[in-house]
Formats: sequence, structure tokens, C-alpha cells
Amino acid sequence: MAFTVGVINGADGIRAVIDGMRASGLSAGDYYMSTPITSGLRVFEAALEAGTSVENLRKQRPEVFERIKAANEESAAFLISQLRARARRHGRLVVNPADVRREWSQDLYNSLWAAVLEEFRLAVILSPDWAYSTGARYEIRRALELGLDFYDSDFRTIEFSSMKEISAMAEYEVKSGRFAGSGAIFPELWD
Repeated sequence: MAFTVGVINGADGIRAVIDGMRASGLSAGDYYMSTPITSGLRVFEAALEAGTSVENLRKQRPEVFERIKAANEESAAFLISQLRARARRHGRLVVNPADVRREWSQDLYNSLWAAVLEEFRLAVILSPDWAYSTGARYEIRRALELGLDFYDSDFRTIEFSSMKEISAMAEYEVKSGRFAGSGAIFPELWD
């Protein structure tokens, strides 16, 4: 389920993606895989290795971010192939955000995935490194607001308390632990 939106931006672009997903058969009861694409653990590790902040790395070494994005997309493709095979046996679909190709801002991506979650009421599958991903954290916050269900990559239910614990560990690493020099700020998941 890959979608190329091209030059359609803003609300029209979001509507075009949602319409395409609906036409492909996406519906309530299906899944959305929340996974790092342009951020995540690999970004923090690269900044640590370079001895700089994430923002400086992004500005000074854009080729590093392209490699990270490619590696994240490759990991997502591997995981999604397994998830889709299992979901298909039950007549369900799984959305991979890396399948949507466009030249949009992160804010527009965040708006798209929030709208998709709201429109289709998808259960959310959390990839292993979700807690280090800015985009995944935005998606998860919206899914929490909508009261959606969460699963791990083995389709086991993830309880809210476990999500908080995983998130707290990632936040500690970024704010005070080994990635403290990264300069990153995570979006809050809960109040």
C-alpha cells in the first residue's frame, strides 16, 4: 500500500492520502505501525558518535540523515512485511507511514497521521524504537487522545503503564543519560 502524493500539499494532500487508503480497503479494525523514519535511536547514536547535537548534525551532515532515513525505512519494510503477513490471515491491513512518499514538512506529516488515526480508528503497533521517534510520539499522543489500542510487533497488547515506562527510559537517556548532549526535546505523551 504505497502512495505517492507529489505536489498536493496541505489539507488537499491529506485528503488525497486518506481517500487512497479508503480505496485500498483500510477500515476500522486495521493497524497503523508507528515507527521512526526521520528520527529515532539511530539519529541519537549518530549525534553521539559525531560529538554534536542532533540539530547540528542535521544542518552540517544532511547525508547522514539520508542514510538514517534509508536505514529506518529498511527496518520498517522488514517489520511491515512480517506484520502484514500475519494481519492478512485475519483480513486486516497494516499501514506503514514510510509508504507515503512526498516532500512535506514534519508538521504536515504529523497532521496526516493524526487524521488517519482519527478517520479510521486504527489500532497502533509500536515498533521497537518508537520511544526515540519524534513523529511516533506525536502519533501515539493522538492515539491516546482517541482511546485507541496499542500492540507490540507480536500483536500483544501494550498496557499504558508499560508505554509510560518505555517512554520514561528513552526520555532519561535523551535528557540526562548517554544522549544528554543531543539537544533534543521530545513531545510530551501525557500530562
